[in-house]
Amino acid sequence: MFFFNFSNPLKLNPMKKIFTLFVVLAAVFAPLSYIQAQEDSENYIDMSLEELLNVQITTASKSTQNISQAPATIFVITAEQIISRGYINLEEALEDIPGIEVQRRAVTQTSNHFSFRGISGNDKFVVLLDGIRVSSVVGTPHVIANNYSIANAKRVEVILGPASALYGADAFSGIVNIITREGGEDFSGIEVSTSYGSYNTTENNISLGGKTGDIKYSLTGKYYHSEEPNFPKEYPDEYAWFNNQYQQNGGQVLLAPQTGSDSIIVSAPLVDFETPTNAYFLHARFNYKGFEMGVMKNFESHNSSAGGRPEYNIFDKDATYNIGITSFYIKNDYVTENKKFGVETTLSHGIHELKPESKF
Repeated sequence: MFFFNFSNPLKLNPMKKIFTLFVVLAAVFAPLSYIQAQEDSENYIDMSLEELLNVQITTASKSTQNISQAPATIFVITAEQIISRGYINLEEALEDIPGIEVQRRAVTQTSNHFSFRGISGNDKFVVLLDGIRVSSVVGTPHVIANNYSIANAKRVEVILGPASALYGADAFSGIVNIITREGGEDFSGIEVSTSYGSYNTTENNISLGGKTGDIKYSLTGKYYHSEEPNFPKEYPDEYAWFNNQYQQNGGQVLLAPQTGSDSIIVSAPLVDFETPTNAYFLHARFNYKGFEMGVMKNFESHNSSAGGRPEYNIFDKDATYNIGITSFYIKNDYVTENKKFGVETTLSHGIHELKPESKF
């Protein structure tokens, strides 16, 4: 990094089938994909200062320019660094950048809470994918967790500071642009990664790219699931109310403090502590002689009691906050033969949805 000033108990779940496929393919392709990524990565570490100043970026002004000409504080995370540092999602990559603070599981709606240069709020910055907005299209706080894959990222450009003139009023604290590898140009073949760890946590990524005639394509898919830690067991003092009052007295909780009283005890359903997290990410990109089409769809579900005090909340597996984002675009680049005149036309459409199955 460098910078400048899905339930079916009797049948195999489709997601489990996908996971099994991931495991099989990973054993075959993972070593090859790692080598290929290492070969294709831009090796900024060995560049001189003059070469670094001539590295080209696109996020700061929506056009290609040398990094030395961009009037912004810019961080670039390369594909090689994503591999070497073990980033598995956008959240982890951003957390490693000076000036960005991430408070995990701190807010009911967004779970993770971000601050860019001290400016707090997930609605104060914009996330782009190949220059197209893929964060909330209506300016509401968006979820940045396991729902954004960087498995096929060529690089991630991060601009710290206001960019509202170019990207809208909600681009107040910064811009994050995930620039993906173009099939046939940057890579061809298939890359798979899979992991399994504590709390039945699994993360699976697959990327496919290539070229057929004049058609270049790339496809990326990701699935994440975690049952998350059992906090009453891990932190018995902090969850004393849950262990001693809620469980021992048949589901007693306190009314929320917003009611004007923090001492009224009410009865609630008695359930086990379950706070699962699920997410997926799908992205497809096609290019034909300068005409490009892309679609992105992601989903994230987390417990809606995240970040709340145990005495006021019910940590039920069905109490979830579910967010889905869909983005579609078509783009055409026309440049005259003498390359003195060009026109770029982009049409995009985005949907930001709070799923009806969400419960609080």
